[in-house]
Order: sequence, then C-alpha cells, then structure tokens
Amino acid sequence: MSLEVLYFSAVTDHRNALVDATIASELLRLEPALNITFASCDLGAAALRHLGFRVSDLDVYKNSGIWEWWICGHSLLSESRPTLVISHGEFHVLPLAKASHVPVIFLADWIGNLSDPFTQCLQYANEVIVLDEPGHLDVPPFLRGKTSFAGAVLQKAVPNAGSSLSGAPIASQRGPLAIVFVSHGLDPCKDGQFDAVSLVLEAFEAINIEAKHLFWVVGEAELELTDCGIQDRRNVSQVKWGAYSISNLQFADLLITACNSERLGEFAGLGIPSISLSCGQNPIEEWRVARIPGNTALRVGGLSANALRDHMLRLLNTRTAKTVNALNLPSGDIVAAQKLRPHLRDASGSRTRANHRIILLSGVPGSGKSTFGRWLARNKGFIHLDVEMPGVLQQSDLRAAWWHMVFEPYGSAMPLYDAIRRFGAPVAIDWGFPVRLRGVVEALQNLGVELFWFDGDRDAARRSFINRGTVPIDRLDAQMLGIESEWPSILALFGDKIICNIDSRGEFVEPNLLYSRILAD
Repeated sequence: MSLEVLYFSAVTDHRNALVDATIASELLRLEPALNITFASCDLGAAALRHLGFRVSDLDVYKNSGIWEWWICGHSLLSESRPTLVISHGEFHVLPLAKASHVPVIFLADWIGNLSDPFTQCLQYANEVIVLDEPGHLDVPPFLRGKTSFAGAVLQKAVPNAGSSLSGAPIASQRGPLAIVFVSHGLDPCKDGQFDAVSLVLEAFEAINIEAKHLFWVVGEAELELTDCGIQDRRNVSQVKWGAYSISNLQFADLLITACNSERLGEFAGLGIPSISLSCGQNPIEEWRVARIPGNTALRVGGLSANALRDHMLRLLNTRTAKTVNALNLPSGDIVAAQKLRPHLRDASGSRTRANHRIILLSGVPGSGKSTFGRWLARNKGFIHLDVEMPGVLQQSDLRAAWWHMVFEPYGSAMPLYDAIRRFGAPVAIDWGFPVRLRGVVEALQNLGVELFWFDGDRDAARRSFINRGTVPIDRLDAQMLGIESEWPSILALFGDKIICNIDSRGEFVEPNLLYSRILAD
C-alpha cells in the first residue's frame, strides 16, 4: 500500500524549508516508496520546488486569517487523504489532522508556555519531536511521554541561492585564506552590531597575511548601513543574505557570526572552525554555542581587535582539511527520520484496522449502557472499560492517563486516547461522566471517539439503578439533577447519538438490534 505523507513546512524564511527538505530526504532514503507532498508558500514553496519536491502551494492564503487557513488546510487534508501528517512549526495543523482522524507528528523549534493557544494545540500531536538537544526548553506536563529530541539539523542540500553583490559566485572569489563574517542576525539595538562590525574588520586587517579575503554576509536592511567605504577594500566582498548557503561556503577557513547555534552547528558539521560574538543578551544561546565543537564563544564587550585577531589566527593555524562532516556530528535529520519511521508503519497498519474503533457509552444511570458494553465484549470483540469499577483503570494501565485527563490543570485527553489505541482492538469506554466534565468528553470526541448517550424512560431507569444497590441514592439524585440542568448542552454534544434503550416496563432494547442500529457498518 502506498504511504502518503503531507508535510506542512513553516514559511518564515527559506531556511525552514531547507531543514524540512533535509529531513524529508533522509526519510526517503529509509523509505524509498514513500510519497511526500509539501504544503508551503512563498520562499518555502519556491525552495522546496527547486529541490524537486512536490508542493501544494498555499500562497493564496498566506495573508489570510487563521480561519481561512483552517478551511484551506481541511480541504487539502480531504483531497490528499494522507497516511501521515508532519507539521514543522505550523501548530494549527494539529487539531485539523486529529479532526480528520489522521496521525500527526509535530517538529518543534520551540514550545511556549501553557497558556499559549499554540502550545495547547500540541495535545493533538501523536508525538512532538524537538529539533534541539534536551535541556533547552521546558516540556509541558501534558507532553511528557510523547516528546523526544532529535538535535539540530545540519543543512546538507540547498537551492542555488545566487551570487555575491559583485555578481560573481562566492566560491570563485576565494583566495588562499577565506573568512566568512555573517553579520545578519546581529541586532544593532541589542547586540552592538556596529561595534562588532568595526571589531571584525579591524581584526581582519590586522592579520599579517597578504592573500586573504573576507566574505561579509549581510541582510537586505544592512546594505546601506554597512556600505561605509567597503567598496574601497579589494579583499572584502559583501554577500546578500539570500545568497548565503552552506553548499557554496564550504571553502571557508573560518566563520565569524552571531551567537546562533543552528548556523554554527552547520559549519561545525563541515569541519569549519568558528567564532561566535555575543553581548550577553541571550544566555541560553551562549550556553549552546559554547558546547559546539570547533567554536570559540566570545563577548564583544571589552574585546579588542588584537585579541580577536589572535583568536582568529589560533583557529586558522589549527585548521585541518576542509572535509564535509569532518567533525562527524550527529545531525538531527537522521534522528528525526528514524523517529518518524515507526509512525509511518503504525499509520499504515491503522488503515487495515479501521474497525478498531473507540466508543464512549454514557447516559442516564440504569439505562443499560454497562449491559450493552458487556455484550459487546462477549459478542463483538470489544474491550469493555467500565471506568467506574474499582481497579479497571489500574489493571488496564490507564490510571495515570485518566488522572491526567480528568484532574490535572491543562489536562489532555490525548495520552488516554493514544494508550487505548495501542490495545489494537475496538474499545467501549463505559462512563457516566459528571456533567461538569462535559469538556473532557468533548475533547475525546474531537480525537475521534464516538459518543453514545443511553436514555429512555427515566423512572424505569431509576428503579433499575436502585435495584442494583451499588451506589447511594443521594449520588444518583445529584447526577440526575446535573443531567437535567445541563440537558441542552448534553443534547448539543451527543446530537443524534441519543438512544432510547429502556422502556416504561424496564426492558432494554435487544443488543443485536441495538448493535445493528448504531454500530454495524
């Protein structure tokens, strides 16, 4: 069976697309028969298409509001009918995929606080794979157990992004000594760009080597700011940020850049030593870059040009052959692809287990929901989970997931749903939920759980319940009072899945007949 993957790629700049292309390439290496379609727009779509990937272009929606985007995403999911959805940075894809009953994996660069609506979308992911090392961000409680870390993705393949400002390809201008200075990302208001630029230029000039060249990578907004006499320096060339890529800077002997762990990690993967400059505004990134092999982390404050020159010379003197992946760093694309692979198999298998449904039997006490649940277990291969029976949740290894869903702040139904799915059989959850927990039931429904409300002659149901003698009557009265007060909302939630299962004589609908009405395909 063909495995179709719909891969949503965030489009803030073409770098995100290049990371996704690297992960997709590794995934295709592991699974050659895989069909991957990217959903992207603007620079991201252009870069992915340039690399030969199939792209569903979302350009028409890039300036629309979130609701228009959701309509677009829903249409795309309905048309493509993917086996698996992968989303890198597009949080709102997650509830859409779950509503379409398609497993979805989220690739995260960051995770916000618990009150952030985007963070709350993560509860709908089957797994969250963080493209970073552990310890750099806090994992919310509802994501524990389904969050893993792949590490940074080292860029390996990029489109031919262009050339230097002078019009000649970057590599053609290299001399015996080539230093790349990426000032893009150094904010003049925060990181002291002007001091850093002057410092680097002065240190470069102080290197007593005649055959040397500095390739200065700048952003569009910096072109005017950094044009101060640079045209008079024959050994300094400006390079547009759009022309910057790992593939055409492999010739470099040394990189000098901002405190950016992703950029530094990519050059480390090529065996190119680096110097990172910081003004102390981002201690987390400083901690990261200090751990990157081959990088020397420096603070701009108090750093003289001669001291920077000495650091540059030390690294240049120890520079070894320019061999791609010389440091043999484990790249996040390999780890991420390996983590994605089992989800492909699970998703493929779920197509053949379409009858492994999860249903919730709820309703008026004494209306026969437990009787029907037991019948399903005996006759139709269902697992009957009477969650109000002592020991059932613990025996099914669901106690922690149930507690998290029902009792914890910001609790999620996803861990319970995922745990039940792993049973590999149809499951009937038997729960006369307190009406205050209607939101929990709605969350289960949003994940794909089918809801059924058992009702009928309520006086007969009351007599049936009291005859059991298992629960005090005052608790029965409290539950019925809650049901009657919240009946409009219950009716709206269950809709046409409200079943009249007990008549005035106290007799239940025959189970075979009931099954054929509500569950038979």
